[in-house]
Amino acid sequence: MQHFLSNKKLILLLDVLIALICLGGLYQILTKAGTGAILMSRNGHVMIAEMKSKTDVQYFSPGEIILGIDGRPVSNIDDVEFILDTYHIGQKAEFLLQRDDMQISRSVELQPYNSTIYLISLFLVAPLFFILGLFVFMKRPPGDQAALIFHWLSISVSVYISTTFGRYTAFPFTAGFSLRAVYLAASALTPVLFLHLSFLFPRKVWNQFVGFIRIVYVAAGLYIIIAAVLFFNAVRPVSIPAFHRFMNTANTAGWLFTLCMIYGTVNFIYSYFSASEESERRKLRWVILGLAIAPLTFLILWQIPKLLSSVALVRGEVILLSIAFIPVTFAISIVRYHILNIDLIFNRSTVYALVFSILLFIYSFIVAVAALFISVFTIRASIAVSAVAAVIVALLFEPARRAMQHFVDKKFFRVRYNYRLAQREFSIEINRFVDLKSLAGFVVRKLDELMQPEQIGFFLLNHDPADWNLIASSHPDDVPADVKMELNRIAKGSRHPVMAIPACLEAGTPYAALKGPLFNNSRIGLVMSLRLPSGLNSGFLVLGRKKSHAVYSFEDIDLLKSVTVLTVSAIERISLQRDLLLKQEETQRLQELNRLKSYFVSSVSHDLQTPLTSIRMFAELLQTKSRLSEKERQEYLEIIGGESERLSRLISNVLNFSRIERGEKAYHFSRVNLNHIIDSVLRAMRYPIRQNGFNLAAQLPDHEIFLDADADAIAEMLINLLDNAMKYSREQKRIGLSVFTDQDQAVIEVSDQGIGISGKDQLSIFDPFFRSKDEKIRAMGGAGLGLTQVRHIVEAHQGKVVVKSKPGKGSTFSVFLPVGETE
Repeated sequence: MQHFLSNKKLILLLDVLIALICLGGLYQILTKAGTGAILMSRNGHVMIAEMKSKTDVQYFSPGEIILGIDGRPVSNIDDVEFILDTYHIGQKAEFLLQRDDMQISRSVELQPYNSTIYLISLFLVAPLFFILGLFVFMKRPPGDQAALIFHWLSISVSVYISTTFGRYTAFPFTAGFSLRAVYLAASALTPVLFLHLSFLFPRKVWNQFVGFIRIVYVAAGLYIIIAAVLFFNAVRPVSIPAFHRFMNTANTAGWLFTLCMIYGTVNFIYSYFSASEESERRKLRWVILGLAIAPLTFLILWQIPKLLSSVALVRGEVILLSIAFIPVTFAISIVRYHILNIDLIFNRSTVYALVFSILLFIYSFIVAVAALFISVFTIRASIAVSAVAAVIVALLFEPARRAMQHFVDKKFFRVRYNYRLAQREFSIEINRFVDLKSLAGFVVRKLDELMQPEQIGFFLLNHDPADWNLIASSHPDDVPADVKMELNRIAKGSRHPVMAIPACLEAGTPYAALKGPLFNNSRIGLVMSLRLPSGLNSGFLVLGRKKSHAVYSFEDIDLLKSVTVLTVSAIERISLQRDLLLKQEETQRLQELNRLKSYFVSSVSHDLQTPLTSIRMFAELLQTKSRLSEKERQEYLEIIGGESERLSRLISNVLNFSRIERGEKAYHFSRVNLNHIIDSVLRAMRYPIRQNGFNLAAQLPDHEIFLDADADAIAEMLINLLDNAMKYSREQKRIGLSVFTDQDQAVIEVSDQGIGISGKDQLSIFDPFFRSKDEKIRAMGGAGLGLTQVRHIVEAHQGKVVVKSKPGKGSTFSVFLPVGETE
């Protein structure tokens, strides 16, 4: 079913069919007949409120009550509309009217039901939904479920608008009834698809809600069937009681579908506040902007009043034009959320909308209070009260705007920097410093610029834990000795490098809490421990609370962790350059290196011996066995060729590592096609994958990706990752390979379902000669060079490699490389 709903050609074919259905629905709406009067329901009767045009006064007068049409009694506006949907414009209908306790029968020539403005709005908005749904589906890569659901949601809304109640007798009964059934389906599926989308965008968070979503879809399907049957009974023949049963069912379902819309809206808002990435929050700001303008307008001014009183608060064209914002903001969010400065748009629109709402309430409150104390509300009194209220509101505007701006900045705009660019800048700049003072000054200055804390200090520890050396600072406060001792104690006993006042940190961030009066009375908000690889603490990065009173977000903490790691690395490097290594540490390092190299020689010898043995054995079989079939001969030759390639790769790994160690490894960069590299690697790995009984599931892009890279090095990197995946997956012989683009990066993911990597080992797997202490892993053999070369190749291409793994659950290696043009 999922393949059926995501097949591009099939979807385009369905879209063409649905477009034809929409055209039929628009024709029904265009030919819909009405009374030419504005009606209102009151006390179970339908009353003429006013005439739409002066030419219609000959038929009706304001205040008249419609009792029936052509012998059929009516009790509400829906009854009138239902009966008149069987007539065409210009046809006459017999109305039974009541005026001043007197009943009158009058023949009325029916007028166009919809105004020209409404029809123009309809013919603009319905295609807009359809076109944007199709546009998003075509622009996003295959497999993007959010884009697929948005496509169906937009198409469903377009159908809902195009096939709304019209003259179903404009076509033969089967076609007319089918169009009404399609309308019922769209009215049910639209809120369900909206709810579904809220669980998929901007990221998948709905796995635990699969059962719930299926139940809602099934419920919508049952409603469609029941409503279609009830409507059929109401029209064959036309029956007002049967129509009431249909409307009661539709209104009950309407409340449930309204809850779906509200739930979906709440879901998006929750996703915004729980988003860990600034890019996700910016996407959701577009969504929330559309939700604030469109669905809330529909719910508050149309749907809920219609359910409560059968009369909407605004005209249909207003709702139509407001709804037009939805596909635009959603499409921008899904396809290209950074096309405009949504921060500025969202900030200003939110601030001024809230300010005007509050001031309108204050104005209304002042007028209402004045009405309580003024017995006779004359024109002069009304003008005076309005003037006083207007002056008060004008005086309150600027303070209210500033307060609301502060609130919106605090709640919605927690991060004002580009995380990736900031991380890249830190990575590049920190490695350039050759003295501690310049290094600390840069770190303090840059963090102060990005996060704007009240204060920031960079401290290094001396031999005494209470003896802190302030290297650089911004707006510093002296840290008391007892606070220094307590921070040292907490840092020593905690595995987290982050220590913080709980109120200063976003919920869900792992940290060591700073509690008690000792910290409550200080200006400290957050402390980062500068830990050496040995686990010892070399200093602290102390930050105050943010000037905006916002909390430190996940993104802030990730950046601070990255900065502390880079800083510690730089401190070590600078210290090594200045002091060199102590003799004892050098001796220990050399001993460890000798041990690892001895293991390396043994491991490489074993790894080289295995393919050589296979080559020799099958070569001897070819020489000695005279009655070999052609199939056996080809199989032996294929094995010899595959083992030769394996031997070549082993030797190449050793030679490449040797060049890396000597600093002689050179890369030859050119513009290369990543798709072609992937294809060549898959051809080269076909033999070992098949020989070892593995199943490779590859998800490759349908567009070409270009890199400025060394093609041979990228191929070597991917082969090493695939080799590792096979080596450590002895039971679950399934490997995944995914290639896609993420903004300005190409991503290559290799996953397996093997024995996995512990969190401790993940810190060292890229080190030369590293071997895990886990006996299962050590039994697999290997020289410990593959991942070292992977990291070297990736870093030489200004990329990064990330590993996600759990013991027993397999591993996923993700390589991020900067892309050139994507075609």
